[in-house]
Amino acid sequence: MEARGFGFTWIRTFILLGVIILLPFSLGIGIAFGSWVGAVVAFGCGALMTAALALRAALIIRVDEIRVDFPDRESFIRAVNETLPSVGYRHLSGEADLLMSKPAGMGFLAPEISLAIHGESATFSGPRERVRRLVRYLAE
Repeated sequence: MEARGFGFTWIRTFILLGVIILLPFSLGIGIAFGSWVGAVVAFGCGALMTAALALRAALIIRVDEIRVDFPDRESFIRAVNETLPSVGYRHLSGEADLLMSKPAGMGFLAPEISLAIHGESATFSGPRERVRRLVRYLAE
């Protein structure tokens, strides 16, 4: 499931970070200091920090779609494969008309970049910042 809107991306990221980082941290504070009041305070402060981190992540990883026209399919796919490592993604893989690229070491929150080819046009779908940079590099 791709997080398409800003609000949905923020909520999804906040919940993931809260479950993976915030809850274990708060429980660890409560157990380490023997005080559940300390755990509640740590949870409250941590929730504010998690909200800020989720806000920054939502600005980066929300999904964007950009359509590009090209004259030659093979040279276009070759150019995309040469450009993908410069934006932090691996080479394309998949079927003939739907190709996917996985992030290279960006973590579990980073979505994949997909390339759907329709005749002489292609639609990139992936993290907003990376897709826009990829299309800008291809235009140069």
